[in-house]
Order: sequence, then C-alpha cells, then structure tokens
Amino acid sequence: MNALLPALLSRRSVGPRHLTGPDLTEGELLSLAEAAAAAPDHGMLGPLQLIHIPARHRGALAEVFAQAALEADPMADAAALQAARDRAMAGPALIAVLARLTPDHPVVPVEEQWVAVGAGLQNLLLAALSLGLDAKPLSGRRVKSQALRQAFRLPDTTHLVAFVALGRAVDDRRERPRRKPGDLMQSWSPVKEASARNIAALADKLKLDPAKALSCCGAAPAAATDCCGGSKVGTRHRKGRKLLLRRHPA
Repeated sequence: MNALLPALLSRRSVGPRHLTGPDLTEGELLSLAEAAAAAPDHGMLGPLQLIHIPARHRGALAEVFAQAALEADPMADAAALQAARDRAMAGPALIAVLARLTPDHPVVPVEEQWVAVGAGLQNLLLAALSLGLDAKPLSGRRVKSQALRQAFRLPDTTHLVAFVALGRAVDDRRERPRRKPGDLMQSWSPVKEASARNIAALADKLKLDPAKALSCCGAAPAAATDCCGGSKVGTRHRKGRKLLLRRHPA
C-alpha cells in the first residue's frame, strides 16, 4: 500500500492547548502554501488565501479577539474578555484562512469556490502532518465579527473561514469515531419507470410536490432517511417511500 493513505487516515485534530514548539519557519509556511495551492480550483480563481500571524503580533490579535467577544456580548465581564485573548495566544503557530469569493462568476458558482477553499485547507492540514506538525481549524462566531473583519481589512466578498493552530502534540492524538466507509460511499441506480410513476401518484395523494418527492423518495435508502429533515412532510415522505419500495422495489 502506498504510504500516502495510512498517513492520511492517521490525521487527527489536536487543539492548540495540546500543542507545543516554536512558530513555523518561512520554509514550513511556504510548504503549507504550496500544498494548499495544489488543491482542485475550478477556473483557477484562487479563492483560498492564507495569512500567517507572527508571534510578535499575536498580542495585537488577542485584543481584536477581545473586541469580537465584546461585540458578541456587550455585557461580557473581564474574565470572558481575558478568555478571548487567551484563545488568540494558544498554540505555537496561527494561520488565518480566508475565502475570497467571486460572486456571479459566469462559469464557477460560489459553491464550487467554497469547495476549493475546503480542499486547500485539507491539503494544508495533510502537509502539516507530513512536516511532523499537528493542527486544528478553529472558527466560532468570532470569525464573522466586525472586529476581525476590520482587523484583516476584508471586503464584502471575502470571508474569514477559520484560524488554524499548528504545533507539535504534547501527548498522543486522541482517536475519535468516524463515519463508516460503507455509509459514506453508496452506489447510484436509476429509479425504475414504474417506481417513478408511483412516487408521483403517492405525492399527489399526500399533497406533496411531485418533483421533490421524486428527488427525495427516489434516493438511495440511506439518503432517503434524511428526506426533508424531521418535518411532518418528511415523515410522510419516508412512510410513503417505505410503502412504495415494498410494492415496487427500485
């Protein structure tokens, strides 16, 4: 087996309070950026932007974190403000992750640009692992605060996605449960014509939108479990789909 897959599967998030070591070198930062730039990016729009916060400026960022906390809660006491400052100082290295979006692009919709940002972030995390570093993306309400937007001078089309704390773990990385591969990967099959007709008939009987019923109730069984969330409409869809599949298996 190629060594890449075991390394990828070994990745775990390690919080900043469990990280130690110095700030990253320029070479390490450039290696992370190079890995992030290798991620899929439809149209080469470059929506991902990374900003390293040097150790000498972490104190200034801590004050912005305190402003963001006060913005979220004008009644925040001194302890809450200090806790916000401490979050900015936790972890040896800190990188801000920005999404610079191009709305109304004629070819690349915004959702694909977000995918490119996420892919680049994942590449950064895997590259950090290859450099012997551990990391964790951190977000929360603060990333949408005006205090941080102003501090990073963000235009309306740019979003602060997260901060990534990096360093070397002081203890073993904690194992956490993950989704089972069989639940994540499924096989598609077309809805049989008879099933499609019956779904439409069932939708009419239940006073549901036929197109929505077909897209939800014609989905794979695992996907259909989440049909329309937990609403009453979703319950009717699921009950109807169960009856339908019993009579006309897809």
